[in-house]
Amino acid sequence: MAPCRGWGLGILLAALTTSVPLQLWASDPLLVIVQTHSEVGDQLWERLGGHTSDIDVVLVQMPASGDGDRGEPNAGGANAGDSDAGSQMAHARRLADAGGARAVVWLRATEEPVGMVVYIADIASERLFTRQIRRHGPSAAAGSAMIEAAALVVRSALRALVAGAPIGVEVDAPVVVPESVPPTAVANQSVVVAPRDAVSRRGMHVALQWAGVFDRSTGRGHRGWSVRGGLDRRAWSLAMSMTASPAVILRDERSRIRLARYSGLVSVERRWRLTPWMAVTAGMGGGAFVYTRSTTVRDGALMAAPAARLPGGLLRPLVRGRLRVPGCRCLGLALEWSLSVDAAIGAPTLGYEIDGVFLLRKRLRLWQPRMAFGLYWRWPWR
Repeated sequence: MAPCRGWGLGILLAALTTSVPLQLWASDPLLVIVQTHSEVGDQLWERLGGHTSDIDVVLVQMPASGDGDRGEPNAGGANAGDSDAGSQMAHARRLADAGGARAVVWLRATEEPVGMVVYIADIASERLFTRQIRRHGPSAAAGSAMIEAAALVVRSALRALVAGAPIGVEVDAPVVVPESVPPTAVANQSVVVAPRDAVSRRGMHVALQWAGVFDRSTGRGHRGWSVRGGLDRRAWSLAMSMTASPAVILRDERSRIRLARYSGLVSVERRWRLTPWMAVTAGMGGGAFVYTRSTTVRDGALMAAPAARLPGGLLRPLVRGRLRVPGCRCLGLALEWSLSVDAAIGAPTLGYEIDGVFLLRKRLRLWQPRMAFGLYWRWPWR
């Protein structure tokens, strides 16, 4: 009876774990316009793709019109050096209306102190966030550090917007559009959308791994191939995996037992990106396993039990790590490893019944450590 109860519990756990995250596929990502006008703006744009990859936003690049100070991105409004909050907000509102965006990001160069100001406007709540970033020296490294600091500022602000938190201060933007920027200039600007793999938060993935489960069947446990496929939404994934482990042989003076292990799992996972090349994932899954057993007796006084399938329930907390393969970023190919523990509910116990007395041969673990290593491939869609 224990295996049957375990099988039912595994199905129930799988149903519960799959019903929770379905609401994550319902909402649309936040549309953000990033206005650029120079090499500095373009470098910020390139970095934002990696820094916002785990945030539910879609970035749209919009080159600025007009000339700014020192060739840097201007603030729209009247002049690149105009720091009036109302004019800045009016500029952001025009860009947002033209592109249907919820937020707008742009830069303004400064000479004292040397550096730039990052602007992030939340159009819906009429709030403007600004941050002064200094450039510490004329070297290329100092310029790169300034751009990296700007990208981190934008990332933090966009995370707050996605979470529903306010940013910056509330601003009353002028209703009249400044004459120096005709409305048609905004409508006629070219729009460059970030590459699909940088902005899409929906996608699919597959993984092929060599997996080992240490269930105490033998010293090495069961080893075999595992295949997984799933749907991705923002930093969440809903995945289904199947693992097949060939039979191992258990021998003693009385019998020879062939024991194979198969399992299926549905899991919900959350991803955290550590760097543009590395990510970790944690999740929980539920499903079922089945052991297949066949016995050959060596002792003529014993009778072999018929071949059988021994099912049970499976619960698996897991951690994965992924390292993107150098040169394969456009293909979404990565090396993946995973560590987990299988709670094998209803794991079988093997033994002999002699004269009404049960003699234990092998009891498989309830908690079965599991390791896997292989390839991961993801491709996005909009």
